[in-house]
Amino acid sequence: MNGMKKKLITSIGCIVLLGMVSTIQASPMAYEGFDYSGTTLAGANGGVGWNTSWKSDAALTTDSIADVQAGSLAAPAGLDTSGNHLALILPGGQSTAFRGLASSAQLDLGVDATYYMSILHKRYNGGMLFGLNDASGNNVFAISLSSSGKYTMLLGADSVSEGVATSTAGAYLTVIKIEASAAGNDQASYIRYYETQTVNTEPTAWTLTSNGIDLGSVGSTVKLFGGSDRTIQYDEIRLGTTWASVIPEPTTLGLLGLVFRVLFGLRRLSM
Repeated sequence: MNGMKKKLITSIGCIVLLGMVSTIQASPMAYEGFDYSGTTLAGANGGVGWNTSWKSDAALTTDSIADVQAGSLAAPAGLDTSGNHLALILPGGQSTAFRGLASSAQLDLGVDATYYMSILHKRYNGGMLFGLNDASGNNVFAISLSSSGKYTMLLGADSVSEGVATSTAGAYLTVIKIEASAAGNDQASYIRYYETQTVNTEPTAWTLTSNGIDLGSVGSTVKLFGGSDRTIQYDEIRLGTTWASVIPEPTTLGLLGLVFRVLFGLRRLSM
């Protein structure tokens, strides 16, 4: 085989394999890993897919209230983590931290589309709430945990609850799927994983599914709520249009390794 033909085969192989890489590496529309060097949340503006820095309806400007702490929360096997995590420590008061999504990362429930959101969270006492608001501050979607750790899911005014109480002993990963409809009802489902479990491919059965409601609104702001005298931690916020964009597929790293081994072989062949 002459040198020109070898180079042509190598070039074609690289194009095909790099196409495989782009296919198996699904990127989230928005991501926040709290990878900040300072310790206060106010004004932090890292991550991707956002159009504002973090803000609050109260003074989240001191370490004793909103503290970016070192290291990621414990996560189920199969979830990539990076950066640090947020701790809301709220003595005698309550507050909600907000951050606006870039237009390309907003969840439009007025069209036919499927969206996903994943978030790591841990509570030490009391309840918590996280989700999305529209531009007017109205609830689009939220997951709340009562002081006993029981989940309630809200899609607009549609509310469904789960009777099982979760523990305060460790962190949970909650994954939400929202199926928006231009002409019919919007639907939401969620599934949760404890930190010692393994997250795999998209489930066929979800923990809880909403009744369905025609909202037509746009989720444009992420909200993280903390109540009075509670310590709550958040980490690894992802929004996307596929399961793989918010949860890395277990086979992704293996496929990437195979791709790079083949590329190395092609490179040697062309020498």
